[in-house]
Amino acid sequence: MVSRLDYRNIFAALLAFALAGSSCTEPVDIDLNSISPRLVVDGSVTPDTTAHRLLLTRTTDYYNPDISNLGIIGAMVYVIESDGGENEHVIPYHEVTGGLYVSDSDFFGTEGKVYTLHISNVDIDQDGETEEYTASETMPYVFARFDSISAFYGEGLGPIFDGRPGPGWNIRLYGQDPPGTREFYGFMLTINDTSFDAHLLEMFRISDEIIQGAYIAGIALYYFMDNGRRPLKQGDIIKMEGISITEKFNTYITMLQNIGGIPLFGGPPSNVKGNVSGGALGYFSVYSNRRAQTVLR
Repeated sequence: MVSRLDYRNIFAALLAFALAGSSCTEPVDIDLNSISPRLVVDGSVTPDTTAHRLLLTRTTDYYNPDISNLGIIGAMVYVIESDGGENEHVIPYHEVTGGLYVSDSDFFGTEGKVYTLHISNVDIDQDGETEEYTASETMPYVFARFDSISAFYGEGLGPIFDGRPGPGWNIRLYGQDPPGTREFYGFMLTINDTSFDAHLLEMFRISDEIIQGAYIAGIALYYFMDNGRRPLKQGDIIKMEGISITEKFNTYITMLQNIGGIPLFGGPPSNVKGNVSGGALGYFSVYSNRRAQTVLR
């Protein structure tokens, strides 16, 4: 009996023989299927008063990764801010370069308001007809109070790091979770102004399901062992940013983490669904934030 593996080997040998034989008479073109390009959206709205950024690119072939002109130029981009009623405010985005679009520097988001992204005058598939894309999210509420962070030197503190041997530094959070709504929190740390986990796939995330409406009295969110990958020392300046993200964005990040992140060329995998219409990839995120810092002593 011939096993399935044997059949594959026989087929591969016959295919190689056929290609070798035909190459003596004429070239053989093997058509590797191309995937139609798709728009990739990467941008966010936060409460920070700043020029908010939006990057528009297109996907490219895996087998022919032309990365020289991935940026989408000439698009019309704006965001509508709404309070859920008749009050709306249009925030235009201006093209800077290479697919990067920014708002005016005095723009800031507000918790509870809805932000809808509009993208038009884009012809991704090059069929002569422009497409339109939209995405919408409500800015979630974040900590009612983000009082402070502190550092405790010793063994890992529970419940997250309980049982981890020291010595090392525990970075603890103090703050008030808002009652009544479910939040999904993400945390990002900088050490002496160097980002420790600025990438979404590295961001530590928790739900407030257990601490709903409670005061967070010094829960350890980070633990740095002295012999670990990133040891700390006295005098280091630690800054923490706590952000509140939507449940859908939290799911999107989890899916990216489960498949190993974003590929080198192109956008996120097509089976990771974002919130942009029209078959576009990526995500238009809307989140609120708070910040605090401490010095190791």
